[in-house]
Amino acid sequence: MKRQYNRLSKELYTGGFWYFVTICVDDMKCIFVESATPPTYIEDVDKFKLNNIGNIVESTWLDIPKYYSNITLDRYVLMPNHFH
Repeated sequence: MKRQYNRLSKELYTGGFWYFVTICVDDMKCIFVESATPPTYIEDVDKFKLNNIGNIVESTWLDIPKYYSNITLDRYVLMPNHFH
């Protein structure tokens, strides 16, 4: 199956805009945290403890402005199987 091209026209990516990024793990496997048991309530999401892979994802995200001076990061959340 051919993957559909999901980007807008190139001109829309040249200005100072905000982008919402979501990165999902293949098959939605919970590989970013030590325990794959989901929390009962969304308020408990901060009880997850990141594993080595989760720490790599987080540190890589936070390092982006070191390599791209025109990028400013805002809030993010690293879930057991995806990242926003």
